[in-house]
Amino acid sequence: MMLAFALPAAIAGEKTVTISRNEGIYKDSQGVYYCSKDGITMTFSSGMNNINYLVEHQQVVFYIRSDNYVIKKIKFNCLDNTTNDNMDCFYWGPSTMHELEAVATYTPTGTYTSSGYIGTWVAGATDSKDVKFRTEGKPVRFGSVEITYDKEFGDIYDLVTSTSQLKVDSSYVLVSQRDSRALGKEEYHPNDDYTTFSSTPVSLLNNNMKVKITDEVQLIKLQQSTSTNRPWLLKVGDNYIRRRNGTYTSGSGTNQGYNLFSVANLPTYESDLYNFRVSISFGNNNNALISYYHGSADTFASGRSLAIRHYNGGDLFRVIISVH
Repeated sequence: MMLAFALPAAIAGEKTVTISRNEGIYKDSQGVYYCSKDGITMTFSSGMNNINYLVEHQQVVFYIRSDNYVIKKIKFNCLDNTTNDNMDCFYWGPSTMHELEAVATYTPTGTYTSSGYIGTWVAGATDSKDVKFRTEGKPVRFGSVEITYDKEFGDIYDLVTSTSQLKVDSSYVLVSQRDSRALGKEEYHPNDDYTTFSSTPVSLLNNNMKVKITDEVQLIKLQQSTSTNRPWLLKVGDNYIRRRNGTYTSGSGTNQGYNLFSVANLPTYESDLYNFRVSISFGNNNNALISYYHGSADTFASGRSLAIRHYNGGDLFRVIISVH
């Protein structure tokens, strides 16, 4: 298995994704509905699987989140423009919702206004990848929601061929050259009630020295850890990639085992599950070996280590015993 890091051409731009009624819907065990599209996830407590409209219940907090990019603008195309002085109707309009007020776990970052059937949130000076809103005393219906966010133009990345090219806070993609696949976005598994990183096809170019990616590829950033031997943390948006602490098995890729997933904090009692070592030795068909810390050693046995690689048995990227 060959793994590759790739560096992006960092040219900033913007992209708008539209989430419409009855589109890309799934539900978790708590009854919350999710729609994920082009790196944006929107959650509602109800109504996302309605063929006529999106609807959010009254007095509910809901959020719109970007995996990788700063959200610049959100436009709510509502089906009603009723104001909160009308108690006889069933639905209110965009003037009856607002960005969530400051609480212990959230700080407002933009400005929300409404006009007629349209509600618009515009980002402020503080970058935000997670914007939360609250409805008032009646449900609100939407025909669609348009989310505009920062998007890098130029989706061809260059292969990293030496450890010295790795830089803190730079964006990378993780690629399997042998299988022409890359680390994909997190997917929700309703039967197991957890998320895990998928695998998505990519196009390898210039004798595998470049890779062309799509919006389904997960961008990661390197952040320095406090570990001397394993100096890297892998960030996705505001979260960190880690492995599950289950036992390694060779079974289905949807078993928890050593599947990768992300969490928002770094608890000290599980710090070993986040620390990485990246060893690049170009030219030996194993140009980026990403090893996890495991107890007091890297190995289960001589010549074996824990490494992230594409697992075609379950079509995921996961931590697997690598023989080298």
